[in-house]
Amino acid sequence: MKKESTTISMSDEYGKYASVQRQWANAVALLISSHKATFANLCSSSPKLTILDLGCADGENAIPVLTQLLEAVRPCNPTCKFEIHLDDTLDESVKRAVDRVKGGLSAYTGVEVSGVAKSFYAPVFEAEGVDVAYSVASTHWLSHVPAKHPLCMYVSAEGYRDPVWEDAAQKDIMTFLESRAKELRKGGRLLISTVGLHDKPTEQEEISIQFYKGFRGAIEDALKVTGLEKHIDAVGTFPIYVGHESRMKEIYSKSPWFDLVSFEMIVIDYVPGLTFKTQADGNMEICKGYTKGWTYGFLKSGLECAGVPGEKVQEFLSNLYDVQVPKCYRTLSGQGSGVHTKISAYVLHLVRK
Repeated sequence: MKKESTTISMSDEYGKYASVQRQWANAVALLISSHKATFANLCSSSPKLTILDLGCADGENAIPVLTQLLEAVRPCNPTCKFEIHLDDTLDESVKRAVDRVKGGLSAYTGVEVSGVAKSFYAPVFEAEGVDVAYSVASTHWLSHVPAKHPLCMYVSAEGYRDPVWEDAAQKDIMTFLESRAKELRKGGRLLISTVGLHDKPTEQEEISIQFYKGFRGAIEDALKVTGLEKHIDAVGTFPIYVGHESRMKEIYSKSPWFDLVSFEMIVIDYVPGLTFKTQADGNMEICKGYTKGWTYGFLKSGLECAGVPGEKVQEFLSNLYDVQVPKCYRTLSGQGSGVHTKISAYVLHLVRK
């Protein structure tokens, strides 16, 4: 099957709307804080600790994770140097992340930060050169769109268990793990935090699934209004896979390169897209929120890659976010106080065999 790829440009508003990703980052930081001795031992007899961030985005979410690593190691080895490498697919994002991380860790000495723009579905660092690798809110992005789907992304809820997507997700996870196995030293640690579902989706998870079904419809409506219906393939499905707890645990557990140290499901606050607040006079106040962060750049880039003129792209985006998405929310939440829901995620800790 031919792979479909899209060059994604991160929205300038990513950091503003990335509160969910920050909570995933904090979960990884908490894991490190709870196992300080484990991470300190990685640098107990070495002059340097090499750290790899996979999917660094704008770098903001790397800071709490890296801070915890530094705080874990420094008391045991005050002279240890830290070599930090940030990876993402976009050169512009990596450059921004390097500057942000340097600023966020400026209070620490002996820290070097560099970046590389490369897909993490291949090795991005030298063989056996990494002590700790981590990925926050990134591994749910697949390497390609395996097949078109009625949701914007593939959420493996009841009734939506598409074997093509399931197979593609498993292959991508194994490719990701094999690439990390080449980079990590024996005993090195791999930490992952990303979106997931309980085996029996909670009521809040079902609300999120219904939102993304509605958001797909909102995209289609905005394309029709702006005369861009033929470009549905450029923006209609995102290469995102959200899998169930038991399925994800099974896949990661059978890796031939890693032992699974821990697998934990967490629940975090989530306000997708646009929410509504009912004012005293009964009118609905639209509050822009999370969705405009990553989807805005994805949709914009998809249409630009399809050759749509810039003014038509902006017309589409304006209609989507000002008209169609609010309509989607009214359908989902009635005329009440809007959708303030929660989303589940899993946090993994693996060790290189």
